Amino acid sequence: MARAPREYVGDAVCPCCKHTVPVKQQANGYAILVCNWCDSKLQTFSAKGDALLRGAMTPVAATPAAPAAPPPRPPNPAQPAVRPGLGGLLEGLGL
Repeated sequence: MARAPREYVGDAVCPCCKHTVPVKQQANGYAILVCNWCDSKLQTFSAKGDALLRGAMTPVAATPAAPAAPPPRPPNPAQPAVRPGLGGLLEGLGL
């Protein structure tokens, strides 16, 4: 069974290569840092370690509200609102 993707909680500097990498939250609620640059992993297993890692990271801003739906587009005046079926081929059939 596939696991749910980890929640992104902020960015931190990798202690090995000094690149800024994402910090995510594990299923147990603790933070984890996995660096794609140097393949190192900083995983917390206690509340103390979690607090240290979260204190060293830049938290993500609150997620913005979903953008409003765009207003409906007005009809194109160059194009008729109702087009006859099959390009006008069915006009004389009385359908």
